[in-house]
Amino acid sequence: MKLNYEITPEFNFSGNNITVNNAAEIKININSLNKIRSICKKDEIKSLASFYLKMLEPLNAKEVDWKYFLSKKQKKTYLDYLKNELSNHNNSFITRYFFETFPKRLQLFKKLNNLFFEGEWQDVPKYKHDSVTGRLSIKEGINYLTMKKTDRKLLKPNFDNVLLEIDFKSCEPYFYLMTMGLIDEDVKDVYQHVKDVLEINPNISRTKFKQAVISCLYGASSSTIKKLSGLSSGEIEALKDYLSFNELTERLKTEFQEKGFIENYFGRPIFSDSNVVNYYIQSSAVDFCCLSFFNFLNDNKSIRGHAVIHDALLFSCDKEHVAEIKKTKKLGIKGIQIPVEIKEV
Repeated sequence: MKLNYEITPEFNFSGNNITVNNAAEIKININSLNKIRSICKKDEIKSLASFYLKMLEPLNAKEVDWKYFLSKKQKKTYLDYLKNELSNHNNSFITRYFFETFPKRLQLFKKLNNLFFEGEWQDVPKYKHDSVTGRLSIKEGINYLTMKKTDRKLLKPNFDNVLLEIDFKSCEPYFYLMTMGLIDEDVKDVYQHVKDVLEINPNISRTKFKQAVISCLYGASSSTIKKLSGLSSGEIEALKDYLSFNELTERLKTEFQEKGFIENYFGRPIFSDSNVVNYYIQSSAVDFCCLSFFNFLNDNKSIRGHAVIHDALLFSCDKEHVAEIKKTKKLGIKGIQIPVEIKEV
């Protein structure tokens, strides 16, 4: 079964059967929120779980924030119930991702604010999360993902705030190497570091070696890597060995054969084995960026988020906070901090 990730799945329980449907988008008013808050009896736990999942969708009522209406005890009770119920019915594709990562990812996009462009305030676009890997696209509204950089300079935030962009440097290689335990957070230049470790021919430029690393992670053949970078066959094999590329490929292919999908670093199911390593890295990096930007907005109350552009975030703050915000050199989640660059748009 292939899930639509644009909205949170709704779980329906009936006897010994369980179905997963995409819950219809709903509008929630204060009365219904009070009703949700009051549901805590065990015989109504299913309704509470259903309400909770609906509240995590990109709702029309943007000001709704579930954490203000549901206690930690209630949340734990019905999430424990859901996990137990799901495991009993062996729905293995409903992974920890739906309970731990995806809700935060959706909340990130509910935090975004509009920008002024071409003489009017533009509504926050509606993002889609339903690609194979979870890579973002925009289904409605101004498309920041494809906007030219010259047009981005015309975007204006509220009041006299300054519009800035925070951008991860080489997000996918950094993320992969860190999660594989090959580098730590002190590495300042991921490509030069690997080049030095493998003692690559010094005549191979950093730019060429960068192409080799990225091509390898994207599943390019050895002949293609050699053509793009100028590396020797021995150096290419050494690079693949260092990256544990073949071992990871075999592990992911086995996982797909056994379960019908692979899981990214955060547990998101990927229902394709056409390029398992590339899909694993790309999907994991997308969720990493979303979680990192979610934390960034939560930790800095003086800023407002406006748009996610893959591994970059457009945000604004008042002039007096710009210098302090620009001191941010790394961003991420617990245990994985990747270098970033902040610049004015």
